[in-house]
This record gives sequence, structure tokens and C-alpha cells, in this order.
Amino acid sequence: MTEEVKQLHTALNETWEQFKAVNETAKAEREKYGKESELVREQLDRMNTRLDEIEVRQNDVRETGNAAPQRSELRQWITTGAINGVELGSVEVKLMNLDDTTGNHGVLQNDAYLQEIQKAVVEFSPVRQFARILNIGTTAIDIPLRSTNSSASFIGEVATRSETTNPDYTLVNIPAYELYARADISRQLVEDAEFNIEAEMALEFGEQFGVAEARHSFPATARTNPPACLTPVVALTVSTPTRTRPASCKSKTCSTWLTA
Repeated sequence: MTEEVKQLHTALNETWEQFKAVNETAKAEREKYGKESELVREQLDRMNTRLDEIEVRQNDVRETGNAAPQRSELRQWITTGAINGVELGSVEVKLMNLDDTTGNHGVLQNDAYLQEIQKAVVEFSPVRQFARILNIGTTAIDIPLRSTNSSASFIGEVATRSETTNPDYTLVNIPAYELYARADISRQLVEDAEFNIEAEMALEFGEQFGVAEARHSFPATARTNPPACLTPVVALTVSTPTRTRPASCKSKTCSTWLTA
């Protein structure tokens, strides 16, 4: 034990004895007055601080004392290749190592495992974001559709007023087609896998549902596929606008037109 360590040890014992005496005084004051005096509280705080300082210094001295011989041996080995006159190669020889070709010591170490599945990017049309989502409890839904537009025209004040073209409507029936995906997974795999298999399958199926929906947004190729949303179900008739020159416009260059 070095001289400094002895001095710190003595100072620690003396300070601890003083702390116990002051602490007894504080205890007596608390029993008599309900709390210790301010002077006693300050003495306790100073002694606590002093005890902490001595303990920190003791730890520093111990660490310095332990590190000094190691630094000396390292410097000696770097400069001479030996420690205390003994060649390092003859001190210790490791016969078991991962690179040893004469044994199977490599099986004692596993490769690192990255818990992240590398995937290629899955591209599909974002057509779903333009769709209107409806929840139904039947196998189909009927949607009324206006198939013919109405019409209107200008007429004189005393002219005969006949019925104009009226709108026409039709009913579009859209079946609720079924889209599904299935994976048979053993309970043992679900419980022991490195990944959350249920969440992984939900993500995979969600992506493929999007791919299938985007693919069948174009003309269908099978009876079990839904009709394409980009294929018009009923052709709509659009009236061609007509222009009438007002009676007050006498010039051929008049630019005032009324459009129906």
C-alpha cells in the first residue's frame, strides 16, 4: 500500500467518526425540536462532501497504481519483443482458434444474423386511392346511373313549348368479387421464428392485394375477375352546345354569343 493510500484511508476514518458524532447531535435535536439546527445541517453536508472526495481520490490512486505496471510491460514488449527478458512467443501459445485448420473450433462461434429481410421493390398502380370504398353485406350492389342527359334551348315569348329531351337512367349491378391469399404455416414456425411471421405475412398479402387490384383495374380476362373500372359500362350521350346570336346584334363582327 502506498503512502498516499494510507493517508487517504486515515482521513476517511477520521472524517467518518466526526460525521457519526455530528449525526448523533442532529438526531437528538430532531427528537427535541422536530428538526436539526442549520449549523448542524451545514456540518453534515460538509462532511458528506469530504467523504465523497476522499472516496473518489482513493479510486483514482488505485486505478493509477494498477495501470502503471501494465504500461511498463507494454512499453518493454514494444521495444524489445520480450517481457522481463522472456520472449512473448514462448509465454503463451493458443492452440484453439477460429482459423485453426486442424480442428473444428470454428463451430463454437455463430455468424452474425441480421434480423431484417431484404426485399425487392414491388411496384403497382396507385389506382386504389381514386376508388370509392363501400362496405356491403350482400354479394352485389346496384348503383343507379344516368345514361342520357337532358337538354334545354332558347325559345320565343309566345312560341309553342314542347317537351325537351329528358334524362334516362339505368341500373348497374356490381358483384362483390373475392380476393384472397393463403399460406399454411406450422405453429412451431410461428412460435420459434426469428421474425414475427404473422406480421410479415400480413405485409406480404397486403402488397399482393394491391398488385391484384391494380392489375384488374384494366379489362378483365376471366369470369371470376371483376370488371375493369377503366372500361365504360354505359356510353353517355353528351349534348353539343349551340350558339345563338342575340337579336340586338346586327353586325357580323359582333362578339356577343349566348351558349346553351
